Formats: sequence, C-alpha cells, structure tokens
Amino acid sequence: MRHWWIGLWACVACAQIKLVENGGSRYTICTEDPASAHQQRAAAELQRFVAQMSGAKFPVSPCAESATHQVRIRERDGLGEASSIEISGSGLIIEGGRDRGVLNGVYSLLDQLGCRWFTRTVSHIPNRRTIVIPKTRQQFRPAFEYRDVYFTEARDPEWSARNRLNGQHVIYHPFVHSFPAIIPHEQYFASHPEYFALVDGQRRWERAQICLTNPDVMRIAVDRTRQWIRERPDSKFVSISQNDWTGYCECDRCRRVEAEEGGAHSGPLVRFVNHVAEQIEREHPDKKIDTLAYWYTEPPPTKTRPHKNVWIRFAPIRACQSHPYESCPYNARVTGNLRRWSEITNRIYVWHYSTNFEHYLLPFPNFKELAADVPMYRRHGVTGIFMQGSPAPGGGGEFAELRSYVLARLLWNPDANVEAEINSFLAAVFGSAAKSVRAYFDLVQRQGRANHLWVYDPADSPYVHTRFLDQADAILRRAASQAVSPEIRERVERVRLGIDYAKLRRRQQFFLEGDWFQPRGLDALRTDFNRFFDRIRELGIEHVREGVPPEMERAMFDQGTRPFRTVTLSSASTRAIAIPELNSRVIELGAYRVGIDPGSWRYPDQSGIWPQAHASAHHRVPYQFTWADVVDRGPAGEVAISGASPDDLIITRKMRLDGGRLETVTEVHNVGETSRPVTIQAIAELRLDPGANGEQLALAYRTVSGTQVDRTFFEPRGETGRSGFLRGDNLPAGVWHAYGPAGTPGIEHSFEINEVDRCDWAWTLRGVPTLAISCWSKPVTLEPARRVMLKSHYRATSGRGGKPSGR
Repeated sequence: MRHWWIGLWACVACAQIKLVENGGSRYTICTEDPASAHQQRAAAELQRFVAQMSGAKFPVSPCAESATHQVRIRERDGLGEASSIEISGSGLIIEGGRDRGVLNGVYSLLDQLGCRWFTRTVSHIPNRRTIVIPKTRQQFRPAFEYRDVYFTEARDPEWSARNRLNGQHVIYHPFVHSFPAIIPHEQYFASHPEYFALVDGQRRWERAQICLTNPDVMRIAVDRTRQWIRERPDSKFVSISQNDWTGYCECDRCRRVEAEEGGAHSGPLVRFVNHVAEQIEREHPDKKIDTLAYWYTEPPPTKTRPHKNVWIRFAPIRACQSHPYESCPYNARVTGNLRRWSEITNRIYVWHYSTNFEHYLLPFPNFKELAADVPMYRRHGVTGIFMQGSPAPGGGGEFAELRSYVLARLLWNPDANVEAEINSFLAAVFGSAAKSVRAYFDLVQRQGRANHLWVYDPADSPYVHTRFLDQADAILRRAASQAVSPEIRERVERVRLGIDYAKLRRRQQFFLEGDWFQPRGLDALRTDFNRFFDRIRELGIEHVREGVPPEMERAMFDQGTRPFRTVTLSSASTRAIAIPELNSRVIELGAYRVGIDPGSWRYPDQSGIWPQAHASAHHRVPYQFTWADVVDRGPAGEVAISGASPDDLIITRKMRLDGGRLETVTEVHNVGETSRPVTIQAIAELRLDPGANGEQLALAYRTVSGTQVDRTFFEPRGETGRSGFLRGDNLPAGVWHAYGPAGTPGIEHSFEINEVDRCDWAWTLRGVPTLAISCWSKPVTLEPARRVMLKSHYRATSGRGGKPSGR
C-alpha cells in the first residue's frame, strides 16, 4: 500500500536516540536565526507537549553548528507543506517547507508519539518518561494540498493546526459566487442590460447569471480581478464563479459556445475564466483563479481545457450522502462528471457536503460515505477538499466534533482506519459512556445503509422513524446514566439533542380536527419548543438550520404553528378543503392530500394547490399577501377568499366544486395609484411521503401542436431533480396530469389556453419526492384600478391510470 502521508519507521533494530530518558534530557530545541513565525510556533509546540508527556522541558535557542544534542527546526524552499525527520549524529533534524511544513513535521512527530487533539478541550497526551526516536529518515506529505473542514467546531486555530488542516490559511478574495461583485446590477443593469443573462427571451439580473461571452463583461472581469488582488495582495486565489442559482445566458453567442462544448453549460464559463486567468497570469503569475463546477456547470466541457492557473471546484450538492458515491446509482452522474473533469485537468478541488442545511441537529448517517469517498477523490486526482459542515455561530451540528476530527484525519491520510479513529475519539470524549454512545452511533449509521440521504432532508425522513427514535432514546438514557462527570453528561446531552429535535419537529405535523388545521397537543408542543430552544441557547448553539437565527426560529414557530381555520366545499362525489390564511391553499381534493414536511421553515404554508402573483415569472419572491380568515360564500357552493399586499394589490380566489372538479378563478386588482407588473401563477404540487419512489413521478399531456407527451423524469445515471418550462406550441393543450407510483393519487390540472403564457414543472426525488406543475397568466403592467384574471381547474386522479378519484 502506498502511503502519501508518512515514511514509516521501518527499522526497529536500527540505531536510535533517546530524546528523553526517565524524565530528563540533554537536548535543546533550536531554530534558525532569525526564526520564522512557523519555526517559533513549531518549537513552542514541541517544547510544550514533550514536557506534558515526559516532564522534560527543552530550552529553545538559535542553532549552533558545533553544538550536539539539538533538535533542529529548519525551513527549506520547495517543500511547501511537506516535512521530514532525520537523525544526524546525536541530533534530530525536523525540516519542512515554508508553507507550514515545519509545523506539520512537529505535529506528525507528536502524532506518532501518540498525541491526539480530539476537540478544542479534549486531547490525549500520553505519559512517556522515555522518548525514543529510531534512526531512520521519515517523510510527511499530506494527501491533499488544500484541507478545510467547515464546521464551527473545526475553526479553532490551535485545534485546526494540530490536526494539520490548512483551509483557514488558504486566502481567497473573494470566495465563490462572485458574479454579482464582478457586474453589480445596481451599477450596470439600467445602462447595460446586455451584460446580464438572456433568460427566456429577456435580459435578467434577478436569479440569473451574467453574459459570459460579452467582450465588455470579460474586460470588466479582468479589471475587477486586478482590483481584488490590489485589495488583498496576500490572497492565493481569486474566485470567478457563478451565482448560487441557475439562470444561465441563452444568447446566441453563449448557445453557440455550448454547442461547441458538447452542450455543456460549463463551456462558456471555462472559456470566460480562462480569459481572465490568462490576463492575470501575465501580471501576477503566482495568483490562481478558482471557479465552480456546480449545479448546471457540473458536467465538464468537451473541447476547452482549464488554463494552467485555473482550479476547478467540483461541488456535487445533489449527491446522495449516505452511500459511497461509486456504489450508489443516484451518484453515477456525479462520479462520471468528476472522472471527466479529471481527464482534462489535474487542478481539482472538491466542495463536499456533510450536513443537512435544513436541520443541523438531525442525525446524518454519512460516515461510511466519507470513509469511502475521501480515498475515491484522491484516486481521481483531486488535490484539495473543502468539507462543508454546519458553520453557524455556536456550532452544535450533529456529531460535529467527531465528524471534524475524523475528516481532519482522512484529509491528511485517506488510508486512515476510520473505525479506530472513531473509537479513540469516543473513548477520550465520552469516557465511561463511550460504549453506549458507540451503540447509538452505530444505530444512526445503520439507518443510512437502507436509505438515501440528501442535504435538505426533512425532519420526518424515513430513516428517522418511530422505532429508531425509541431505540435511540433508550440507548442515550443509558449513556447519560453512565456519565461520571458533569462534562461527560453535557456531551451526552449534546448528542441527545438530535433525537429530541427530531421528535419535536415531528410533533409539528398538522392534522384536520373539525374546522381547524393544527398540530395535536399544541399547548404542550409550544411549551416543549420553547424549553428546547432555551436549552440549546444555554449550550451556546445559535442556529438549527442554515441562515435562521434563534429569534427568527421562534417567530416562525409562533406564526406558523397555530390553528388555521378551514373551509370545506362538497359535491356528491368529492370534498375539497382549503385554508384561507395559507394563501387559500387547498390541502385536500378527493384522494389528493397536501404534502407533509413538519419542521420545514415554510410548513404548513407549502404544498397543495394554491395561487401566487409575481412581478414576472423570473422573480423568485412573489408579492406578499395577507389573506383574510373570512370566506364569502356565493351561490352553488362557491367561496371567495381575498388577500391584500403592501403593494396595493388585492388578490381574490373564487372556488367551486363541479362534481369531482375544483374550479378556481384567481384575480389580482390594483387598488393603488402606481402601475405594477403582474403575472398570476396557479400551482399544484404532488408530494409523496418521504422515502416513496420518486423515480415514478411523471407527466402526461398533449401539446398545442398535437404531440402526445408521457414523461418520466428519472433516468438511470441521470439527474435526481430537474425543472423546466413550456411555451408556444409545446404548451399542454389546456390540460396536463401529474402522477406517481401505482396506488398514489395524481392531479389533473386544466386551464384556458388563451390566458396562459407558460407552464412550469419541477421534479425531485431527493428528500420529499415532489412534482410541482403550474401555469402562468400572460404578464401585464397592471394600471391603477385594472384587474388580471387566471382560471385554473383541478381534479384528483387515481395515479398512473389517470382515473378521477372521489371522496
């Protein structure tokens, strides 16, 4: 087996030196004069931990050529982070590169002597009254040149250095998603819309990219990069990378480049980045340009190769995280794209995902995947890894300290024995409770073997089932009873947070109870929610999901977790139930039911059948309406629900049941004095239970041009989620049908073709398998006192057979 990380002490019988004998030593630690900051730090750390191990405190002084019994710490050009240890006469030489090499040499030596730094506060420094160094040359070189573990628990500078991570010392300016800083829309959009992406026939800045083939954009990007280098001359990388969404440019030039690159959207990006890199290289040959292979740019171009100073940051955010990538069918696309990138460049960093962004505390069983995929990355020529965790203030992500430690060990040495590393960590951190915590850890990891795992999984994911929670509860109660100190009890309690959190979130599920839609036991739930969040705040944890501080978390709970009045429409064959305050959302229509995702930041205001009004189809955030909790009932069972927005718009949705068909008319009225751009979106979302077979979600319709379409979105080795839109002759001819596996209800959505500008669809099998379909009214500039209307009708069907379903 080839060891990248260390040259082994292969000759036990060879000559050796006794650095310390019976707690005493004749050795002095010496550095070059003047000593660099890295040498000074390395000397101090060696002095500190040798003293802790043996009681011997080495003096530190400048090296003297004639002196004996010296531990020489010296730096040499060209070694980077690599280092070596060699005995010379009676002395020991620790030599390393100027890029933290001597630090890594000292920490590698201490690592071999048994020192471990598990967390910021827990370490293991062995008792060694005698320290012997075999007389053989050792070499230490990290497997990856860039090693960053992005958990709060891994950001402590001392812990990070001792575990030989270097991500905090690799300076980026700026760091990813930099297009808005290159071409700020506030500065350029009004005067130069051509600088921005052409999307669906219009230049856009919101939720869109920039035009990568525009010569002026290229020139500005080069100038902006020069500016960034002037601002941070110490930076190693400049990131020229896409925004965190799609909206790539569809202009003729960009499409022509994509066609030349085998249809890859990364083609225009790599050519654009290459142009910047080539210009910068002439003035700053030491600077590196970084870009993303992310989302729509994950597949590589077929023709263009990244320039020699361009690094590709491969970010497989849509991968399954529970199974090794090479063994999971849902990850075949990811590994194929990585392999193709490695065929055209040897400068690949990976942005790997190791957390649930929606629920930081929820169990995340991915240790088997990590143990397999860090070595896999090395085999594919990856030279750096950024491990995305939960970096929020206060930390607290599920097993974040254990995950940080194991990842640090793997990034230095991908051949590390992960099971042994886990056991040593648990023994040191949990002491008397380690065996029970290990039993809980194994229980969690077993859930990942039978289930796929995604970075936005819901709180009621199939692997977080009731039986698992009961088993976990019993194990962790036992662990708590075994804790022999307050420190260990608190550590066990932190592990337990994930189980308590999952139970709490599951209790937020809504049910129909009479005329109300609400969680069961709401008063007790409210009390327990506040108690839980008070406790995690006492523990210093500030976020349980990405970007949501605790004050917002409580406000979201108070606003969304309460009783909502329902309105019921009935016919001889069908019942429909709507929630006026939740955007007039229909949660039941015959056999069709709203999707369930308790704990989601939008729940219960999500899924079902509902309308929205936007400024355009490309505005992510719709107009915000406050819907009234009153219903006007008209003739023949018709109901009307209204809402008002701060933009002086009034929305009204009229609904009636005609047999099994729910007929709706949505109208937006401008009651203000300012014209507003408006388009109405009518949405129906087919959401399966977590863990259901999202591969069978499909659409069926006949187009305006007469083509019959029966589309199942899943393809072997293909995407795990897709979205798109239809216009013109490709529009459904007034009706389309979303359906899922046999035995699950589908939804038929019909509309007036002359009122509709486009139809959208979005499918995913990740997390909660979902297929959402919607139609949009023709966009208008709504003048004061004017109205716009969209009719949209729905029928529940029996699924793949397409037959209407009744009550």
